[in-house]
Amino acid sequence: MPEPLKILYAEDAPLTPLQGKTVAILGYGSQGHAHAQNLRESGVKVIVANRRESNNGQLAIEHGFDPVSVEEAVKAADLVIVTLPDEVQPEVYKKSIEPNLKAGGTFYSQLAVPEDVRKTAGQADRSIPFAITAMRSCGSPVTCAR
Repeated sequence: MPEPLKILYAEDAPLTPLQGKTVAILGYGSQGHAHAQNLRESGVKVIVANRRESNNGQLAIEHGFDPVSVEEAVKAADLVIVTLPDEVQPEVYKKSIEPNLKAGGTFYSQLAVPEDVRKTAGQADRSIPFAITAMRSCGSPVTCAR
């Protein structure tokens, strides 16, 4: 018989590792706004990257954030969480994220690995999350999150 699911509570996931850190949420859509608000309400410093003039950028402003560029957010962040649409993530990664990652930071994105990035990183497995392959391809000492 399979083991029952374990219910996790706040005390099972302490925020201590995020104390004094800056988290960048890239994109303020359906996932990004929830992550940004929950982390901020939990006392974590959050930066939102989104186009100010877009509907989601305006929503971020209404929610008390000051949206900045992806480049600016990544440069300032200890943890980068990508919540952009899947189809734009590879291009945004190459153009705006990869050149601005700081050593020792953490990057998280759950996305199928684009063929060109897999080839560059020497990965053949399509199931490897983009974050892991991207970190290997950038060659910087960044922690990969899955």
